[in-house]
Amino acid sequence: MKKIALVAVCALTLGGCAHMSPQGGAVSQSAVAQQTLKQADMAVKKARADGALWLHVPHELALAHKDAAQGHNAEAIKAANEVIAKCRVAEQQAASNAHNSPYYH
Repeated sequence: MKKIALVAVCALTLGGCAHMSPQGGAVSQSAVAQQTLKQADMAVKKARADGALWLHVPHELALAHKDAAQGHNAEAIKAANEVIAKCRVAEQQAASNAHNSPYYH
């Protein structure tokens, strides 16, 4: 009898935990989206300060913020990661072009 009661309690506990995890996952995904957007904002500010910002990147960042505001966290994270990557590539491009001299054929 004690084993049956123990199994029932464990089943109810696990059932309750399974019910609660999607809500916890949504909160953590929102937090990840906000953190990724902060990193993207900092990357854009750094690229702008270095003079290496590509023209379309701020628009893509605005779209990422819009996705996050609408609750589309996965799309916001993806867009913010793309913005971060484009800022890195733009800075690398600017650094590699900084010491180039014109080539006259």
